Amino acid sequence: MSDAQVTILIPHYQTPDAIRLCLRSIRRYTAPPYCIFVLDNGSSDSSLDYLRSLAWVELVPTGVPNDQIAAQSAALNVGAERVATPYFLVIHSDTYVHRAGWLPFLLDRLRGGGYAALGTRHQTIRVYNSAIGARWAASGAALVARFTRRETAAGVPWLRSCLTLYRTEAFRAAGCRFASDGQEDATHAANAALAAHGGRLLALPDRSVGYYVFHKGDTTRIANRFYTSDDSEFRDRIARHWRHVGGFHARAETQAILADASLDR
Repeated sequence: MSDAQVTILIPHYQTPDAIRLCLRSIRRYTAPPYCIFVLDNGSSDSSLDYLRSLAWVELVPTGVPNDQIAAQSAALNVGAERVATPYFLVIHSDTYVHRAGWLPFLLDRLRGGGYAALGTRHQTIRVYNSAIGARWAASGAALVARFTRRETAAGVPWLRSCLTLYRTEAFRAAGCRFASDGQEDATHAANAALAAHGGRLLALPDRSVGYYVFHKGDTTRIANRFYTSDDSEFRDRIARHWRHVGGFHARAETQAILADASLDR
């Protein structure tokens, strides 16, 4: 869309259930205009037919083999080069929106603070609602702001690829590239380049982000069995993953999104 301010970049590889919920949740809780690029790393399953059916999503074949080390960052580089909006947001295919106002919240913080980028500090973003949500809703922006004043003054703050918003002009002026060595997040090299170029970065705590978004992580790795059967530590992570995801899926709001095929149109 020519008047869109934000492009959402979503690397993807064979997670049909996750990407459906991800995209429908964005559609449900996000006022247009915005652009979405799904950056596909060679999927050959049913997710491709689903993604091709969505007129409001641009499916971008990256030509990148999904090797689980460089694939995510390489896909994001393909997407970032195509961005034509003033801002772009990187998320995962298992990042789910659960409340309206999430994108204006991120944009307002970025613009108001003059930041080059901002994002979540945490790989796991839990849902903050119930009693906390009621207090936030009652207190409004002032209470939300209490949980967003955590800027790292020295070094490079952790801004995770499951939810980080960039100012496109600053990103390109700093010559940023996404990269991963299997240890750092795919966004870390880009964030370091931004900081070295004088860009201010804001790391948001999970309470701020969790008011709007849920993310547990590892869905692509689990769905495609990118682990060994004797990896006991990861088996424990799988168990924790499904406990968190199962709880999120059990919410009435999530079930309503999963059942609402009209969100695909």
